[in-house]
Amino acid sequence: MGKFRLVSERTDALIGISGTSLLKSEQLKGVLKSLQEYLALPSLKVAASIFVKRYSFFILVHFYALSVWKQRLLLSAEDIELEVGNERERLWIPSFYASAVSYEMVPEFNHLSSLEAIIETHIVPIFHQLQSLTNIPQKVMWENLYVYVKWMYEQLLEDDTLSSIHKSIQADYDYLMDEAQGALFGAVHNPFKQFRSLQGKRQTCCYSYCMEKKKYCSSCPIINDQKEEKRNESNVSRAI
Repeated sequence: MGKFRLVSERTDALIGISGTSLLKSEQLKGVLKSLQEYLALPSLKVAASIFVKRYSFFILVHFYALSVWKQRLLLSAEDIELEVGNERERLWIPSFYASAVSYEMVPEFNHLSSLEAIIETHIVPIFHQLQSLTNIPQKVMWENLYVYVKWMYEQLLEDDTLSSIHKSIQADYDYLMDEAQGALFGAVHNPFKQFRSLQGKRQTCCYSYCMEKKKYCSSCPIINDQKEEKRNESNVSRAI
C-alpha cells in the first residue's frame, strides 16, 4: 500500500498529526490552520481543498483493498497518524502511518454495503466538517476526490495482471461514479456523476495555484477559460 502512502514505519517527518484530530471540529480546524501556515495559503478554504487532495489517498487504500483483494481494511482515522514534511519538500504530502494494519474478507453479499461504508464512514463526515469550518463548496471537495478515484480505477482496469477481476473492478467503478444514489453522499444527486463527461477538464478550481509554486493544474477551468477567451479573441481578429 506504499503507493497510496500508507506506511508501517515512521518517516523523517517534521510534523505528526493524530488521526483523531480529523474527527473533532476544533481539532480539525487546528490541522487546517497548521496546513495554512506551513504552505503560506491565503485562507482556510484553500487549506481545506489541499487537505482533501492529500486525504484522498487514505480513501484510495480502502477502495483498493475492497475492489482488488475483496477485503475490508480495518483502519479508521483514529488508527493513523499523518506524518508531514521533511527537509526536501514543502508540498504538505503526508504519509499515513499505522503501527498495525489488518483486513477481513468480505463475502460477496456484503461487497456493495462495504463499498458504501467507505463513503459513509471516511468521506461524508469529514467533508461536512470541512464545509462547516471553511465554507468550501462540496463540489470542489468531491471533484478533488473524483480525480484520484478515477486515476486509481483506470489504472486497475489497464493492469493486465488483474484481468481476471476486471469485470468486478469495473462494476465497483461504475457503481461509485454512476449508480450510487445521492443520499449515500449526503446529497440530492451522486456528486461524482457530473464530472464523468468532462474528458480531463475540471469544473471547479482546486486552488493549487495558491501554493508556493503558483502553478495551475493542466485541467484547471481558470486556465481553460483563459485559453478559450484568447481563441475567441483571435477568431474575432481574423474575422475583422
